[in-house]
Amino acid sequence: MVIIFKSHSIKDVPYRVKWLNDAEVTKYLRNKPTNNEEQLIWFKNYSSDKTKQFYTIFDDSLPIGIVGLKNIDLDSHKAEVFVLIGEPKYWGKSIGRKSLEYIKDIANKLHLDKLYLTVDKKNTPAIRCYTAAGFVIDNDLETGDELFMSFDL
Repeated sequence: MVIIFKSHSIKDVPYRVKWLNDAEVTKYLRNKPTNNEEQLIWFKNYSSDKTKQFYTIFDDSLPIGIVGLKNIDLDSHKAEVFVLIGEPKYWGKSIGRKSLEYIKDIANKLHLDKLYLTVDKKNTPAIRCYTAAGFVIDNDLETGDELFMSFDL
């Protein structure tokens, strides 16, 4: 397995549609079904949005997921991070952790000081991944079904 990261491109839209419509993949996400047309519009908007930097995760040449920064705020030096491993056969293989290390490097190049995320409390594999990557739970921000986690760069 050779994990590489490439800037998110329009060629990745069909994979986004596949993964975002897969109930097993999105079990802990609060999203609605999507289609190619919606995702092409999303990609056009994404392409001009300076507050987002997404990367497609590949095993050699096979797209297997997405990692990225959103809500990038260069004034406050922070951004929200996310990881989506879209191919279930790659779950539990430390790809999420590798992806977080990659995105931390990107955040450092952007001179960010803090990364943060929200995760469903029932998503224990993701919580273990984030904790192993150095993220800590911010109990002061905990609400309902979600945990807030952060990482100081």
